Amino acid sequence: VTVSGAGSTWNNSDEVYVGRDGSGTLTVADGGLVSAQTLYASASDLHGNGTIAAKGAVLDANLVFDTAHGTSQSLAFGSGGMLNLPVVGADSWLLGVALMVLIGLLVGALPASSAMRLNIVDGLAGR
Repeated sequence: VTVSGAGSTWNNSDEVYVGRDGSGTLTVADGGLVSAQTLYASASDLHGNGTIAAKGAVLDANLVFDTAHGTSQSLAFGSGGMLNLPVVGADSWLLGVALMVLIGLLVGALPASSAMRLNIVDGLAGR
């Protein structure tokens, strides 16, 4: 799918899948804007220099969630494009991650010396 040109928009109030049943790409270029509730994509399948705004995402990208990065995350894609993700309910989300790590340590699923790195989905090829 391509959304290109100033004023060109694709507003999706639901989920957007890029390459769900095989290969696919999303190109947002030259002032184009795509907005979605949730974006499912591999970062390598996002192209262009436009803007994608999503309230949630399942990606194979590195995002840092901590107080130094504020309440939104941005991920560059393509040739100058930007994916913007607000961190809505970050306190609850971070508490959930902390509890999962603590439980993993308590039951021995994680070694005490493990460094935590959260990849929402690693290698999302074809989904």
